[in-house]
Amino acid sequence: MIAAIESVALEHLDARRLRRVVVIGPYGAGKTWLAHELGLVLDVPVHHLDALRWRGDWTLLPRPEWVSLLERLVAGDAWLMDGNFEGTLDIRLRRCETILVFDVPLLLSFLRTVRRRLSRTERRDLPPEIRERLNLNLLRLFVRYRRDVRPKLFELVAAHAAGRQVVVLRRRADARALLEVVRARVHDSGR
Repeated sequence: MIAAIESVALEHLDARRLRRVVVIGPYGAGKTWLAHELGLVLDVPVHHLDALRWRGDWTLLPRPEWVSLLERLVAGDAWLMDGNFEGTLDIRLRRCETILVFDVPLLLSFLRTVRRRLSRTERRDLPPEIRERLNLNLLRLFVRYRRDVRPKLFELVAAHAAGRQVVVLRRRADARALLEVVRARVHDSGR
């Protein structure tokens, strides 16, 4: 069973609570794009966790170094972080003010990921020497996401939701609407 998450309606979004933001969801959902765009609007540093955790040879930064890095990053006054890494998500959730959860249809995110991999464009959320490949591991990632990762993410978000803004984005249009609301609120506040 997946934990229920109550989402804040965009008209009630408090732009003052967008200084420490976590963006999570399935591969290909638009996490990196949204984090980048919000970072520009809010003028806060964006940390793409895949770029920080993966080394150029597709090995992961050792866990002690990874945890230490995350703890240093979340100690900052303002940041946006995109990426799941559910094993360390609680470190980010304990310190954030807002949680943005992409919960788009898995087929849609799968097709976006395939298109991204076929286009061979460089990703800002990966080290430049890493190139994604289209293979059976990609399909396994999506099966694992739906079966294992998504329920864990929702459980962690539900456990940390008290006192935080949680926004669930079910379509790309929701992410665009969120971005427009934030732009308007930042413009109105003179920030």
